[in-house]
Amino acid sequence: MLRLGLAVAVTLLTMACNPMQKAASTGPTPTPLATLATRYAQLMEPSNAASTALAKALAAPDASMTSTRAAFTSYRSALTTLGASIPQLQADVPASVREDVQRLRDGVTTELGDVDAILSATTDAAWQAAITRWYSEVESFAGAAQLVRADLGRPTMTSAPTPSS
Repeated sequence: MLRLGLAVAVTLLTMACNPMQKAASTGPTPTPLATLATRYAQLMEPSNAASTALAKALAAPDASMTSTRAAFTSYRSALTTLGASIPQLQADVPASVREDVQRLRDGVTTELGDVDAILSATTDAAWQAAITRWYSEVESFAGAAQLVRADLGRPTMTSAPTPSS
């Protein structure tokens, strides 16, 4: 009986002192918020740059379906990359931030659908209708991005880089 009690005590002591066992029982070390904020900024930079270029293309006096195609294509590519990167960020942020990151993911999905409609338009009327829909939804995407920025302790932008600015 003493042997069994000693064996159990040694096993429990070994488990308590073994760093591998402790790491497994406490879960992964959380990523510091500053690191997540930097990663978020890096993830957003290509889509922000593409959005700024797109806003310039749309602001041109002769903006048309043809003249903005390259800018929309670049923007779509940047959004696709962003959309593929957000799930890992969402997994790493604190639980209190995940809902806002989900809003951002949803916004990227909506934005991609709108940009696809713009790029697939074959007539000026279809292009105008797709642009109108996109304009009505783009502020939601920008708002979600602002929420995540604030959640991660980054200063909010005074003006989100959107085609309407």
